[in-house]
Amino acid sequence: MPSNKRSSSPFKLYGSTDESDSPPRPSRKRTRIPRQTIKDESEELKAQIAELHEFIIEGVMFGKATPSIRKHLEGFAGAAEKYAYTIRSNILATVRRHHRNDKEPLGNQYPDMGISISNNWSIGVYTLFSKSWGLMKYFEEGQEFTTLEFGKLKAMISSEYATIESSKSQLAHPRSSVYAISNRLSTKMAKYTGDVLRISYLVGGLPLAFELALFLGQKSYIEMGAVCKRVISRPSDPPLDEVLLEIVQRLREEDPTFRPLSETKILQGEIEYLGQHEINSYFPRSYRRLYRWCPSVAQDLVAELYKKIKGKITTTYLAVQKRYDHCRLDSKCPDGNWLSKDMANFILQIEELSEKPEGLLLAIHLVIFLGEHSFTCDFGYWQEITDTRNFGIRASDGPADELLYALATRADETNIQSLEPKKLLTKMWKSIDYLAKHDISMYFVDSAGLMSWL
Repeated sequence: MPSNKRSSSPFKLYGSTDESDSPPRPSRKRTRIPRQTIKDESEELKAQIAELHEFIIEGVMFGKATPSIRKHLEGFAGAAEKYAYTIRSNILATVRRHHRNDKEPLGNQYPDMGISISNNWSIGVYTLFSKSWGLMKYFEEGQEFTTLEFGKLKAMISSEYATIESSKSQLAHPRSSVYAISNRLSTKMAKYTGDVLRISYLVGGLPLAFELALFLGQKSYIEMGAVCKRVISRPSDPPLDEVLLEIVQRLREEDPTFRPLSETKILQGEIEYLGQHEINSYFPRSYRRLYRWCPSVAQDLVAELYKKIKGKITTTYLAVQKRYDHCRLDSKCPDGNWLSKDMANFILQIEELSEKPEGLLLAIHLVIFLGEHSFTCDFGYWQEITDTRNFGIRASDGPADELLYALATRADETNIQSLEPKKLLTKMWKSIDYLAKHDISMYFVDSAGLMSWL
């Protein structure tokens, strides 16, 4: 009778044979792969991956790739250079297509940029890509592109100026209408300010843009002949001043020794000329910046202004003093405040001088000189009018004292070593003592106290 005892072996339970009955397993022999072969295959695989990366980038499929693939793409050697080359090539290709067919808005090519570029070729591209545009064109056409663009823009400005300037001879009243022409010129030249800035971003274009900015300013007005105090609107002045200020600042950053002496002197003459016609908006900020970088120009200008104002004060004084000398001969008695009233007219000019670089110390000396010439030294005249005239506060005393106090405070704050307040105070006290004899006590009353403290 067969036994009902179960086998404890799972192999036997499922009908497997005993281990002793199993055939022997064949032994495995490992094949060694040469290291050089592994290295070669690895390099080949890397090259294939890099080629695939380049294919994805050049095919502008990077945006469609998954995050993990993007991570691999960004990490492979030479990825940055490949990205730059591909982007530059695509932009240039798009720009060329746009140049051939300006009916297709450039913004439609790249809606993700979130901008809408004008259909106008020069305005659209140059305005929105002013910095990168110059570099891309340099890659494409070389340095000659900058020179050609400079020449073309300068010729356009000259042509615009010649067309408008020629209309002056056709006016019935050229002198009265010249201001309208100047306004028209300024309006026309305003549209070129963006082009000047564009030139500055071309390779090697910054010095040329500096020349163009000054040239554009010179072509924004015509010679006006006789001075006519008539304020006119000049649309080109604010944007052109802004452009020139940026250009000179960038030139200074590239070359700390940048000091355009001749250009600053020419600009100074133009500003003075236009100032005679009440035009004070011509390169004000740019000129002040250049002024600080060209101390010799600044010194020459303030010295000239100082001499000019001092000459006017002297001429005015001598003319009035002559009248004082002769007044007793015709039994008349001119106003004793006459000189002081005339001298008060120079206060504003001295204040403007003080605001110019290197002008503060000269302005201090000049306001004291003005004070010394605000009264007559004719003792006989003083004797005649002292008993009959009550001068009170003279016209120049208050403004001159206030100005001198402010100037001396500024000089002390900026630590001007050549101020020499004691010497100045000695001169002031001579006039103070003299006027005190004639009951005039408001002459430099506050500024004299400040000078004694400095």
